Amino acid sequence: MKHLIAVIVIIAIYAGSLLYKDQLLIEEKKIVPLTLNQERKENGTPVNVIDVKVGTLNSYHLISGFLDSNGYLRTEVAREIARSLKQGTKAEVEYKGKNYIGKITNLATRLNPLTGLLPITIKLENIPLEMAEKLTVVKVPNKTIKRTIILPRDAVSFRKKTPEVYTVDKNNRVAIKPVKIGISNSKDVSILNGIGKDEKVIISDQRDLNQNEKVLIVQ
Repeated sequence: MKHLIAVIVIIAIYAGSLLYKDQLLIEEKKIVPLTLNQERKENGTPVNVIDVKVGTLNSYHLISGFLDSNGYLRTEVAREIARSLKQGTKAEVEYKGKNYIGKITNLATRLNPLTGLLPITIKLENIPLEMAEKLTVVKVPNKTIKRTIILPRDAVSFRKKTPEVYTVDKNNRVAIKPVKIGISNSKDVSILNGIGKDEKVIISDQRDLNQNEKVLIVQ
């Protein structure tokens, strides 16, 4: 019996020593979390990108005024804006997620002597009565450019005199490129030159990115 107890004690001590050695190995191999700077250096700065798209972009004049209950908006515009407008030009307004279409029904040729502006009338069709007497902003097409590179406004940096776009090259490095801007609207801009049609453009925050910096593309 004493012999059996001695054997059990020896086995327990041996098993305990193995567990202790395993614990030491685990402690030695424990991975220390990387700091943000270390992670950026090793894996690259995480960025969101989009593929360049080519299409048609429209820019708009935004004309504001008060609608009456019949859908007429009577207001005035500057001569510079009036030059690109004409009677019959399409107009539209968005209200509660729905677009209402209309057109310019009258555009004066003489300036209002009191304001120096040109009176204009826009008629919108089938507007809900709740829009009446409310300040309304109407979009009227200004210019259209076809077969152009289109980017979201957030993808273009305007922090310098010349606009810039941050792209990612085939080696996952930042390439900062000056670009020439064409027309734009509230959401998008057209790029006339500076980047190609097969580029990947960074749309996440570019302020801390540097030329040739390694990046990690994330979804």
